[in-house]
Amino acid sequence: MITLMAKIIAKQGNEADLEAALSALVKEVEAEEGTLEYVLNKSQNDPCRFMVFEVYKDDAALKHHGSTDYFKKTMKESAGYLAQKPVMEFYTEVIRINR
Repeated sequence: MITLMAKIIAKQGNEADLEAALSALVKEVEAEEGTLEYVLNKSQNDPCRFMVFEVYKDDAALKHHGSTDYFKKTMKESAGYLAQKPVMEFYTEVIRINR
């Protein structure tokens, strides 16, 4: 499994637009078989800060996600809402608990 945390910061005044674009993307991603988790989070301290928590079955699933038309469209359309380029960090799961 591959875990990705994407940290995204909206320009002041564009928070709602970015949230709407990313929320629509999450609905599309739901159909991706190899995407095991895809969670949009918003900071409790700063409404401009978002974090997307993503878990993929394997590298092929991650590549598929990035190659979809709806992902590319969302990235292009939401670029104007961003204060800076998203920061992406990749992780390998060590241990987990599910309830």
